[in-house]
Amino acid sequence: MFILGISSTTKILSVALVDCAADKNRLAGAEFKLLAEFNLSGERARAENITYFIEKMLARAGFDIKKIEAIAVVQGPGAYGGMRGGVTCAKALAQVLGVPVLGVSTLEVMADNFVGTGKTIMVILDSKAGEFNLALFSPSLQRLTEDFVISETKLVNKIKAIDGEMLVAGALDKIDWPESILKKENLTFVPFAQSFPRASATAALALEQYGAGLAGTKIKNVSLENCLKLLPRYSHQPNIREYKK
Repeated sequence: MFILGISSTTKILSVALVDCAADKNRLAGAEFKLLAEFNLSGERARAENITYFIEKMLARAGFDIKKIEAIAVVQGPGAYGGMRGGVTCAKALAQVLGVPVLGVSTLEVMADNFVGTGKTIMVILDSKAGEFNLALFSPSLQRLTEDFVISETKLVNKIKAIDGEMLVAGALDKIDWPESILKKENLTFVPFAQSFPRASATAALALEQYGAGLAGTKIKNVSLENCLKLLPRYSHQPNIREYKK
């Protein structure tokens, strides 16, 4: 099954094309083939450039966009513009191609980088000033918490109390870490550059979450998020004011 993955909720824009079985679990050893992936940062990694890089990626892979059978997108949390741009692009393409669009959490896609490490995974993503998005996952990527928002002070205190082996990944440079935490031998710190949400993982996780309901491409009587229902997952509601003349 060919799935287009889109990740644009962070400072790194990622698009990917994968081929994987719709009736099997990748983490259990199902075949998963990455056909193409672009990961970009800097000035060009903006939400308005998503369609350009999708087109460029598919052209380089020699792949006809009409063969895409589902579209997976990171819904958030993350940057407001990136969330809206990614979700809007995914919904528009899904509507044009007549395929399902599937949403995945930014934090879960980030945690996917560390499946197989044997450690509990804590993923951190900066939110508004002094606050962070946080989620915990088992070594096999089972959720231990839902995504939630926490202040820097509470986050640091929570990590201070951790006794077991844990991998802490994400926006680590946004936190003023006490030296006592950095010296804890039970903690492994991984910076954002090695933990950003990849579009290939977005596609794979979406497929696993929706499972065999996607088999056969044509969806019938399966509860999937459609183009009207799929929305960004904001950690804070955007401060959008009504324009008044």
